[in-house]
Amino acid sequence: MKNISKFLLILFTVATFASVQPKYYLVSGSHDKTIRAWEWDKKTKTWKRKGKPLEGHNSAVFSVSFSQDGKWLASGSHDGTIRIWEWDKKNKTWKQKGEPLKGYSYIVHVLVFSPNGKWLFSGSHDGTIRIWEWDKKNKTWKQKGKTLHNKFPVCSAVFSPDGKVLVSGLGDGTIKIWEWDKKNKTWKQKGEPLEGLEGSARGMVVTAQDFSLDGRWLASGLWNDQIGIWEWDKKNKMWKQKGKTLTGHRGMISVLVFSPNGKLLVSVSADRTLRIWEWDKKAKTWKQKGKPLEGNGDFDGTVSFSLDGRWLASVSDDKIIRMWEWDKKNKTFRQIGQPLKGHKGRVTSLAFSPEMKKEEPLRKKDFLERLQHILELE
Repeated sequence: MKNISKFLLILFTVATFASVQPKYYLVSGSHDKTIRAWEWDKKTKTWKRKGKPLEGHNSAVFSVSFSQDGKWLASGSHDGTIRIWEWDKKNKTWKQKGEPLKGYSYIVHVLVFSPNGKWLFSGSHDGTIRIWEWDKKNKTWKQKGKTLHNKFPVCSAVFSPDGKVLVSGLGDGTIKIWEWDKKNKTWKQKGEPLEGLEGSARGMVVTAQDFSLDGRWLASGLWNDQIGIWEWDKKNKMWKQKGKTLTGHRGMISVLVFSPNGKLLVSVSADRTLRIWEWDKKAKTWKQKGKPLEGNGDFDGTVSFSLDGRWLASVSDDKIIRMWEWDKKNKTFRQIGQPLKGHKGRVTSLAFSPEMKKEEPLRKKDFLERLQHILELE
């Protein structure tokens, strides 16, 4: 099984990188009402500002999200609107597409595209959830189905890898599972909400979530610094907590990310540390791997990972963004380049684009380095 898994990773790598050299963008949303894009400069080995700031929101930008094909960039604001940006190949920048999406009375705190790019999930502090769909005929995004109402703020959300299930974390500590109802053409809640972790007090805000790529694991992080891992119970057709509640952080869990092979889980907390967890087959639980990465104030709760796990972006000192790269030798992240500056207000959201822009053929050296990096995730 291990060899098969490794073979599939190699096959995926060849299919993805054999023809083009991947290129990433990092976008950041700020209290200064703008969105900025940053690009990796191979020559100087640092991240540089790309183009002019994206403007349009009337208040702080609290969320940013890319579709997996890199075509769309969505931004949510304190002004209660969502703006959709499309990549302009000619001018090499993002331009707003259509009118702002409206309907919320408060902060749009969560934005997530479905894996196929068909759906855009948006959640607000006003407790409502809306799903938007691209209307090819009218060339705009329109709300799909009814507005989903909750009594508490929507704090986190994630789509399952196949896009059929949507999971939302709420301010009352519950996790709701939503499934698309083809007959009624709307999203409906599936089963009872997941509530509470083993050894944890009920009512803690669900601040972070992520699915493993194979759909087996669902991770949820709480306001009180604890992490729970859920596994799908085929027999009873429900999600059950797997193993013990993960403890060690001393602050709100802000980000949870599974490695591509699902064997590692990375957590970032408001205690300004990053921890790596690994599945222990013998003990049948998740255990911390190595020592925490101390950010010395650089991990204040707003971070983002590139899809391949190579890059980590973090916010420090309110307006500054720092970039970290995976150190193969020491198996940890190390800071790279100079801090990214430019925002005039606190940076509240970060998002990496997927590999986009077919710029140049992939050199053999780059391909082998890229392949080696993915195999090390094993």
